Amino acid sequence: MQDLKQTIIAYYKEKNLSPSEISKDLEGIKLKVLDDIVDDDKEYVIKKSGQLEEYKDYKIMKSIENAAHDAQIQLNSSDINIISSSILKRMKAIERNVYPTSELKSFVEEALKKDGYIKVLKAYLSYVE
Repeated sequence: MQDLKQTIIAYYKEKNLSPSEISKDLEGIKLKVLDDIVDDDKEYVIKKSGQLEEYKDYKIMKSIENAAHDAQIQLNSSDINIISSSILKRMKAIERNVYPTSELKSFVEEALKKDGYIKVLKAYLSYVE
């Protein structure tokens, strides 16, 4: 691991990038490396803790349902399917199988807004913060 670290440091010193640019680049590399390693038939989530786990749409949908419930908004199964489909479509558009939780959160926000669930979006934003 130490050899890899030294190689990376030398690479970035040669590129003369700012710490901010290096940080962004390293995040992208992490996603690309993990994407090349994981099973192509599944989607994965990089949790805030750094753990990698298989994507389970019911977890995101449960968060949306809980937020809506807290805001006294009813979502039926059709609503859930619409939102879930929009999120999955957005994920597939990236042509990658690994997603940080922050990226999934933005997909949820986009789907709720695009599909007209503005009250649910407001509730979700309050719920996840």
